[in-house]
Amino acid sequence: MGLRRFGSITALLLVGCNPSAGDDGNPFETMATGCTAGGSTTGGPGTTGVDLDTTADGSGSTGGGPKLDVGSAVDLGGGGMPGTIPTTCATAEQFETTVGCRFYALDLDNYTPWDESQWGVAVANVQEAAMAEVVVEVHDANGWQIVAGPQAIAPKDLHVFALPDRHQEGSGVQPAGAYRVTADVPVIAYQFDPLGDGADVGWASADASLLHPAPSWDTTHHIVGMGSTAHLLPPQGAYVTVVAAHDGTVVTVTPSVATLAGPGVPAGVPGVPFDIMLDEGDVLEVMTQTLGSALTGTRVQSNDDHPVGVFTAHECANIPADVYACDHLEEQMPGLRRWGTSFVAARMPVRRPDQPEPSLWQIYASEDDTEVTLTAAAGVTGLPASPLVLDAGEVAEFYVGGSPTEPGDFLVDATRPVAVANYMTSQNNLTTNQTGDPAMVLLPPVEQFLPRYVVLVPTAWPTDVLVLTRPTGVAVSIDGQPVAQGEFSAVGADFEVARLEIPDGVYLLEADEPFTVSVAGMHQTGSYAYVGGLSTAVINPNPPEG
Repeated sequence: MGLRRFGSITALLLVGCNPSAGDDGNPFETMATGCTAGGSTTGGPGTTGVDLDTTADGSGSTGGGPKLDVGSAVDLGGGGMPGTIPTTCATAEQFETTVGCRFYALDLDNYTPWDESQWGVAVANVQEAAMAEVVVEVHDANGWQIVAGPQAIAPKDLHVFALPDRHQEGSGVQPAGAYRVTADVPVIAYQFDPLGDGADVGWASADASLLHPAPSWDTTHHIVGMGSTAHLLPPQGAYVTVVAAHDGTVVTVTPSVATLAGPGVPAGVPGVPFDIMLDEGDVLEVMTQTLGSALTGTRVQSNDDHPVGVFTAHECANIPADVYACDHLEEQMPGLRRWGTSFVAARMPVRRPDQPEPSLWQIYASEDDTEVTLTAAAGVTGLPASPLVLDAGEVAEFYVGGSPTEPGDFLVDATRPVAVANYMTSQNNLTTNQTGDPAMVLLPPVEQFLPRYVVLVPTAWPTDVLVLTRPTGVAVSIDGQPVAQGEFSAVGADFEVARLEIPDGVYLLEADEPFTVSVAGMHQTGSYAYVGGLSTAVINPNPPEG
């Protein structure tokens, strides 16, 4: 499969993974063993190892608009307005989409001292003609106070807000810890941790996340993520972070593993719920206590009419767990009402043209007796036999690789709603071209593709890639320039995937039918990845409670 440097004449191929050894002095070091495609585990999270009570860290991993043919997606009774861009805030709130007018951004915990690096939020105006006016606020004793803006953003353009450090360290409640981002027309927002430039070593541990506007939040969330890391001193913790949009929000956390106590937060016992009261803008962080543990399977619920924003994150994760080097992870979790059943699993960019390295996948079931069918071309390696059968809270975890022409894309079809997460692996998973470290994306189900995106490719990352997934034959343009048919490869009969290397900048992506894009960047000591946006029309209106 081709990977073209978009906007230049350089053509590249996509890349690969094998074990290697060595220590180049980077502080994010681990044992330098490797992974192979085909390793897989299925089950809920577990715990092993050392208590981290004195470190406040923890660790471990477990095994009407345009119409889109969603193929074998199961009809769960949802409605909404998939595949369109709302033009007013009222419409955005009514139909629930990541194109919205009110967001809460969080400076999430990263590897110390890089958790204090420059952090920021990018706001994209995806309207055809309307200007957007955006403000960023923080809350104090006198109410919400503007700290950036008002900022006018032209149609199909983007503005970056560089914001002061407000990260929460370890388990605890941070009153008024969030930034509130509001716009007068629907926009898309992303956060970058850190924002980074060529002089900022914070990019050695970095990631990014699409932000979900508050009206699309939910009252029931299940957590998917990686375990904490045991190979650094101090060990690095996996955690979940919750932000409230309403005063008097009661958050109930049922941890899947032991979690640390902190200011306003009790120590968590596996399977035992605890309640925390939050007001608008307050931030709750719950971090793992024990090495070898992950928060996958943790449940986060809130009281009726008080939906919350929930992030799954990691200070600095190694993937695989014993492979150099670690990197920050973060993603905002959709609530269960927006989980789907049909996905195009377009993998992270590969890093060697001749030998694509395996990419880690997690498929998490929200309900019992979920059958998951995985379909791929013959050249794709590492997929477990399917259908898989998962119960609520169980996760299938496996590495998928392939060949230069079939690097590891596949289709996921489930009988009940699932979450699908993909991870870039650590740099020593490659024998050569050892660049990039772990990054995370949660893939949107096919029902939630959109026809237009404006995305930021931040400065100073030597390699940045757009991963495009489209219905077969649908024309996609970048800044008005069509993406050549030859850049796409088939994934099944109904979808195609392309990977384009691009320079830093702001890009407008459009098509006549809904498609999806993720953005990823790599440096020798780090990487980032995020999904460019999604419709959040309700797919699964009646998820089971608990």
